[in-house]
Amino acid sequence: MVTTSQPRSTVGVITRLLLAGFLTLVSGTSASGELTVSIDRNQVYLNETFELRVNGEVDFKFDFGSLLNFNSLDIPEPDLTELSKNFDIVNRQQQYNIRSVNGKNTAQITWVYELMPKTEGTTVIPALSFKNQVSKPVPITVLPASKKQNNSGEPPLVFVETELDKNEAWIQEQIILTVRLYHLNARPSGDLESPELPDAIVEKLGEGVNTYRMRYNRRYDVIERKYVIFPQKSGKLEIPALSFKGRVVDQRKRKRRYTTQRSEPASVTIKPIPTQFTGSTWLPALAIELTENFSAPIDQIKQGDSVTRTLHLTAVGLLGSAIPDLDIGQPQGLKAYPEPPERESTRHSSGVQSTYTESVALVAVNPGEAWLPEIRIPWWDTVNNVQREAIIPARKLIVAPAGITAQTPSPDQAGYRSPDNSFPATETTGETASNHETGANTPTTSGIWKLIGLSTTALWIVTLGVLVYLIKNGSPIRATRQPGPIQHPVYSKKEMIKAVRQKRPNALQQIVAWAQGTLPNSSIDSIQDVIQHYSSNEELAEAIRQYEKALFSKESDRAIPDQVTETLIRQLKSLDAHSHSNRPNPDDLTNLYPA
Repeated sequence: MVTTSQPRSTVGVITRLLLAGFLTLVSGTSASGELTVSIDRNQVYLNETFELRVNGEVDFKFDFGSLLNFNSLDIPEPDLTELSKNFDIVNRQQQYNIRSVNGKNTAQITWVYELMPKTEGTTVIPALSFKNQVSKPVPITVLPASKKQNNSGEPPLVFVETELDKNEAWIQEQIILTVRLYHLNARPSGDLESPELPDAIVEKLGEGVNTYRMRYNRRYDVIERKYVIFPQKSGKLEIPALSFKGRVVDQRKRKRRYTTQRSEPASVTIKPIPTQFTGSTWLPALAIELTENFSAPIDQIKQGDSVTRTLHLTAVGLLGSAIPDLDIGQPQGLKAYPEPPERESTRHSSGVQSTYTESVALVAVNPGEAWLPEIRIPWWDTVNNVQREAIIPARKLIVAPAGITAQTPSPDQAGYRSPDNSFPATETTGETASNHETGANTPTTSGIWKLIGLSTTALWIVTLGVLVYLIKNGSPIRATRQPGPIQHPVYSKKEMIKAVRQKRPNALQQIVAWAQGTLPNSSIDSIQDVIQHYSSNEELAEAIRQYEKALFSKESDRAIPDQVTETLIRQLKSLDAHSHSNRPNPDDLTNLYPA
């Protein structure tokens, strides 16, 4: 059902206000020249509030404007300086009663204060003054908060409790502090204090949770918060009393009141770094694990290949900011391009867990043996109070040759293929495979090779005899050109430039293959050989180094400037032209043996 109301006229509203004011004026009593003070009880407990009422009078000019704007009047209050020394004023209100006596208008005012005692013992509400009016002192007794339960026999409506997971700890060791606010369906609203410690790092663990616990044979609602503490100084770590200040609903008295509840203070003994610890960086933790993984099988690495090695360190009970940069050493036979390490800390109800991740791009420069040094990290086991070490043992690698082979392009081949496809790795011979698997076949294989060696020697003698015969008879010998990819530098250069500009993973192999084709008489097997061969060209060497470093970086597209790429391409083009101008024409070889 929808109802509507008729608007009231302004005259009707004014009439009602005047009538109410008139009734108020004629209902007053004679004024008193003394402040009267009263409290709701003369015995209270520490951390409890009580009500103080102060009654007084003030002259009041009554007119129509003051009637309509009475709530906006600025009426002073008694001097509370002495009262504030022994009591906290947590709330204040004013109540008014206007009256007229013999044509004199006065306002009777009641100031209502909610007070909380600061100390225990017997004290007084001091005399209060307001204009020419003075109150009398009122005695009051403040009992210890701990006696409330014993005297009243009733469980407390609300209280604060703290709990530490240990009484002593090592410096920088994780300590868990739990703060709980207990209440009996009191719907608390206010501030639960957080710990602030000058000689420790304090961080909150997640959000507060609501749970239930039994206390005083009653089921309490509990608001629980957890904090992790990392002491930075040895000695006594004092945890001060933490307080809750706010309002609660007292279901027994059906009243909402202000309260302050404090926990008991606590302390933890902090021990210095033990003398038996031998590490360079103090790492106290519940557990530490160090692992590594590779982006490709490390036992199949070949010359020119790149593999990303990622180190993971996981620490339980330790902040990520406390984990130092790992000393991973310098690998032998490999070029290393480390990335900046990443640290991350995860907070949960049982503490902190941190991870340290560092990635290193490893490039196999030369074939043969390569070594990754041992990584050893000492840390302190806070559970068993003993030093432990996280270790990744040293690793020996065998870098296989690149195994680039030349292939004759087919007539229908559109262009020069990239080294990925046109230079397959050399397969393992049957002899090598047999030696790795077992030594039983070695004598048989050696006999076969002896026969092959004798046959080859005989064939060489026959060929030498034919050659001598031809020379004596004046037959010309002409050098023949063997077709292969190196006879098509225009195609290899095109693919090389494309690979460099697109930052392909095989770009360095393209440069090596191009250099091998351009300089067939040089012993170039790696990108380092290219740099060494052109060591006088500092601009080229620096461009290759910057390009190589950026190529194996996680952010290669953003890290390598376009200017470096273009400079490298320009230098390679000029080297190609220079090499062609100095390379002899194969057809001129016929002049060595004139007909």
